[in-house]
Amino acid sequence: MERNMDIKKLLSKHATAVILIAMCLLITILRPKFLAPNNLISVLSSACVYGCMALGATFILISGGIDLAAGSEVAFAGVAGALFGQVAFSGKILASLPELPFIVPVLITLLAGACIGVINGLLIAYFNTPPFIITLGMTTVVRGFTLLLTGGEPVSNLSSGYSVLGGKILSFIPISVIIFIALIILAHILLKRTQFGYDTYAIGSNVEAARVSGVKVPATLVKIYGFAGLMYAFAGLIMTSRAVSIHPGAAVGYELTAIAGCVIGGVSPSGGVGTIGNTVIGTLVISVLRNGLTLLGVDSYWQQIAEGLVIVIAVAIDVRRSKGTK
Repeated sequence: MERNMDIKKLLSKHATAVILIAMCLLITILRPKFLAPNNLISVLSSACVYGCMALGATFILISGGIDLAAGSEVAFAGVAGALFGQVAFSGKILASLPELPFIVPVLITLLAGACIGVINGLLIAYFNTPPFIITLGMTTVVRGFTLLLTGGEPVSNLSSGYSVLGGKILSFIPISVIIFIALIILAHILLKRTQFGYDTYAIGSNVEAARVSGVKVPATLVKIYGFAGLMYAFAGLIMTSRAVSIHPGAAVGYELTAIAGCVIGGVSPSGGVGTIGNTVIGTLVISVLRNGLTLLGVDSYWQQIAEGLVIVIAVAIDVRRSKGTK
């Protein structure tokens, strides 16, 4: 009896990983080419953009917040850097700007994303306004500003550095996957091994108790949203490097996919619960689901329906789990 209970607890704790493994086995049975090395690399590569976003969203959700402007922030950060990464040609947007070393547009991309995140954090922390409202408004503000910077046109003819960043090592492993793995390690260390991570959990569990226990709630919220903005910037950098261009209308709706990866991975929308490892697994579930349905020839509209159902089921399970612990 006790052994059965232990197995049940183990399966419950690692439910997302079990689902991922089951999905991989089922798809492999139906389409053996799923396990082809090139396809597996494709699965990992496709997860990188919204996977980076999910890393930032994990911190926000654990703190009890939400960021609906993430997709707009990805586009803004990508465009901001790309404007400084264009080579000389007749249609260059910043025509008077000389060609700059590739490190400059990279740093500008990261700085732009972090700055927007900090602004979100400041508005939420010091104006005592719900994150839903602030980030919903910032979605339009940031997207509009991005369109204004570019005149609604894509930013192309970029430095060769973007092509290198969007390439592969050993002609096999995408550099974007290596960046994603490095960010996973960084995010895990921050969440599980630093005071910043402990404070993030404390705020999401009970913000008043966290305040009483000495957590500097406003400052921590600014750090949380600033870090998330930095992760979105990496997503924008990866997106730009793949196409060696970026459109100001890019990444629309990506924030929902990122949040979905978190929720499927067990990050509670109510705050206080979640890990980076499970977020990564949740993100891979979405990537494998999309890849598998594509291999099976399922229409893209049905793919959206399937993804939505997975999210609804994940949230329902989280609600039941939360009630069970009370």
